[in-house]
Amino acid sequence: MLLAAGLVSALLYVEVVRSLYATSLNSPSDLGYLLDRSTTQAIESGYLALWNDPTFTSGETAFWHDFLQLMARYVGLGQPDDYTFDMLMSSVVTGTPLGLGLFIVPVTVGGPVYLIFSLPIPLVVMVLILLGWIWTWAISATARMSNLFTGVMAAILIIGIRMFLVNGNGAYLVINLLFTSILLWLCALPIWIDKLRKDSSLRNSRNHVVLKSGPSRHG
Repeated sequence: MLLAAGLVSALLYVEVVRSLYATSLNSPSDLGYLLDRSTTQAIESGYLALWNDPTFTSGETAFWHDFLQLMARYVGLGQPDDYTFDMLMSSVVTGTPLGLGLFIVPVTVGGPVYLIFSLPIPLVVMVLILLGWIWTWAISATARMSNLFTGVMAAILIIGIRMFLVNGNGAYLVINLLFTSILLWLCALPIWIDKLRKDSSLRNSRNHVVLKSGPSRHG
């Protein structure tokens, strides 16, 4: 029953989203489209990246190339013809030409493929294992919720790891999640300072009571 309800909901969602895009409005709206969208189309970009083996003329890895391009763009120093790894793969997958003012269709190569173009293979395996360990810790940390700082950090890690494994584009995620984390911590800073002040006042009050009462003496 739950499986049937989920399948019907997925079909309705696909139909609504499909009707919003001119490029897919005339495509068949059946179960085959849903299966194709969630299987072959989901891995097409990553497969083509491995098949074409794109490289950057500067010799940089995908992560470092993207990081430099995005940081330059954010501070207003980017060039119109500077494209990230995902943009280059979009041109390969969709045939969209790269150029100033041209729309670039977003594609997702996936985290493992992005790592392959960013690190040596042994390090890719180690990073994936590390991400699995961090994911396990983050899930456990959100369940315990020992303090606000740990809970926020764990939630950000869960969102970030999931997005990276599905989409790739690691440099973009690192930059934006770090920026988001800093903003969240700054928003929580007054609460932490107030809590520390109250805890300090409470400790001082207890110490004052202990010192005032003191041990009784009998001469």
